[in-house]
Amino acid sequence: MTKAIEEQDRSFEALFAAHYHHLARSIYRVVGDTGYAEELASEVFCKLHRNPPAFRRNLAGWLYRTGLRLALDGLKMRKRRTHYEGSIEASAPVETPEQELARRQEQARVREVLGALKPDSALLLILRSEGFTLREVAAAR
Repeated sequence: MTKAIEEQDRSFEALFAAHYHHLARSIYRVVGDTGYAEELASEVFCKLHRNPPAFRRNLAGWLYRTGLRLALDGLKMRKRRTHYEGSIEASAPVETPEQELARRQEQARVREVLGALKPDSALLLILRSEGFTLREVAAAR
């Protein structure tokens, strides 16, 4: 390795050692989750390593500004996700094979009984099971 790259690596390691824990703690104050705060702090250092800012005068300020922006963006994303997840109806629980078999057997038995009834009686039962009032059933006949 060249001397310039070695110096750059040492300065990056020194910057990481000096600021990582403080940065993670600052981010934690925003997000309230230690693991997520550490993940975001690591992401900030990855961004610094991949694409450092043009001006290196205040790298500590850049680290905190970038970290807190990521934290705030994360909060907004979580808020949106919670909003949209809350607006979706909960899906019906998945049936076990035994429950599905029982449901199908019951449906088959109901169809068998309806098939054995007179059409008017079957229509009456079906309309009542769908929530129609007696007046509405009488009007449908």
